Amino acid sequence: MSANLNNLSTLVYAHLAANSVHGVTHLLAGVGLNAMQVAFVGIDVMILPLVGLYMYKQNQHQGALVCLLSIFASGMFGTYYHYIYVSADNVSQIPFTVAGILFMITAFLISFVDGTSSFLIYRMLYLNKAD
Repeated sequence: MSANLNNLSTLVYAHLAANSVHGVTHLLAGVGLNAMQVAFVGIDVMILPLVGLYMYKQNQHQGALVCLLSIFASGMFGTYYHYIYVSADNVSQIPFTVAGILFMITAFLISFVDGTSSFLIYRMLYLNKAD
């Protein structure tokens, strides 16, 4: 359990760090979020992975599943708004400034971190039999 908990903790904290840094670039680049997006980011992106990590100590499978679903949903949310849906949050609409470049880099970073974390948590859950 200890190795899996350490691995899960690392993935959750990497997710939180990447998304926190990206949140700062949102402010620097002047890219706002609507109320639904703020709620999603607050609950799914920032809170639920920590809830899953806490739950993991009581029930490994359920805790890891909460982490997996929240991080996967976060990755899909970010990918949709940064690369598919054309809005002020889409990387194609961001000005080519220092803040804009940081925004683009961190948008890619969260897609990479969330995608990789989702894959590794899935693997831990269903190939290593976490419970």
